Amino acid sequence: KGGTAVDAVTAAVTILEDCPLFNAGKGSVFTNAGENEMDAAIMDGKRLQAGSVAGVKTIKNPITAARAVMYKSEHVMMTGRGAEAFATLQGCTIVSPNYFYTEERWKALQKAKAEADTASRRIQSILPDHA
Repeated sequence: KGGTAVDAVTAAVTILEDCPLFNAGKGSVFTNAGENEMDAAIMDGKRLQAGSVAGVKTIKNPITAARAVMYKSEHVMMTGRGAEAFATLQGCTIVSPNYFYTEERWKALQKAKAEADTASRRIQSILPDHA
């Protein structure tokens, strides 16, 4: 009510990031290293502005950090620890990386790793040995 399109998008994406059923925020898939690294981007067409964050591990709602980059910095993108430090200064909620853990996503990572290992062993078994 009375908000902007950016307000609506931020609110909608925040809901998705808080729900473990989506591949965003709480439901993010794990990297091969077993970590959750998230990205978010947002644009304001009326003002011709954009903001994004990438590779963040502790920002509860990366969309809020992307919005802060857009409206409260001279940059369009921030990454990693720098993005997290900026988000902290802007009042974004910071959480432990463990917050993003879900059993379903962890099991999916373990399954993917096992399948990749099996495929690798199959390939090795049919390749000639050139030792």
